[in-house]
Amino acid sequence: MPAPFLTRMKRQQTYDPVGRCIYCGAAEGRLTAEHIIPESLGGMLILPAASCDACAVETGAFEGRCAGRMFRGPRRVLGLPQKNRGSKRKRKPDVFSVKADGRSVKVEAHEFPGMLIMFAFDPPGILVNAQPTENFAGRLSIQQLPGFAERFSRMRGKHGFKDQITLPVEGDAADHGRLLAKIAHAYAVAELGVEGFRPFLTSIILNRPPLHIGHYVGGLFGDSPKGDDLHEILVGHEFWGDTHVVVEIQLFADRAMPKYVVVAGERLPKPSQPVASPEQPLSSK
Repeated sequence: MPAPFLTRMKRQQTYDPVGRCIYCGAAEGRLTAEHIIPESLGGMLILPAASCDACAVETGAFEGRCAGRMFRGPRRVLGLPQKNRGSKRKRKPDVFSVKADGRSVKVEAHEFPGMLIMFAFDPPGILVNAQPTENFAGRLSIQQLPGFAERFSRMRGKHGFKDQITLPVEGDAADHGRLLAKIAHAYAVAELGVEGFRPFLTSIILNRPPLHIGHYVGGLFGDSPKGDDLHEILVGHEFWGDTHVVVEIQLFADRAMPKYVVVAGERLPKPSQPVASPEQPLSSK
């Protein structure tokens, strides 16, 4: 039997409304809720009243490209959420193009042997005292999804494939990096408040050069541990020190996919609190 898998996060939380756009700061006009980890990937952490329409268009573009390209196969195989396009609209069959025997063949989603493919990155440059650069690339981390061998065998037999079979792989490191930046920034706001840190990632999220994605977005060397949830996320503390807000993200943690570290901003000092003394009490009746 295939290994069990999750289609939504076990951890579910709706934070207090922000009341202004967490990306551009706009407080006027309509503000929509932000799924910190995209709903299309089964994210269940929601930050209400957190994005203006213009910024929602920008973030939705690279989120959509990631969901529709790099994560398209896993979303179909794992049964991750899809938008309801209405019962009246006739849907076309969901197909993938597979190359084999010198030809391209359309394979329906239910028979496609999907793989989970993500980028693995070096640590963020800011944490290793490197100079900012626009160069940003990663290594591929690939894992077969449940039922891969069975689907592959059935597909080969059904279509009579004999030679090497090539499965489609699409993905863009910059889009992946911007997605991680958006997740980290939104989570830092949710946990620390919009005034709780000086943000580093808004230029990356809104595509305002220079981006310097690799200076703030990166990963860890070595294998990542297998988690208990579909996705895991937290604000790191002691290991990263008190200077930066570092968000640790592991998408598809239950599949032991790469763990990322994203430097969301600079920690700001907490407002000093007056200290009571016997000579000068804080209050008196």
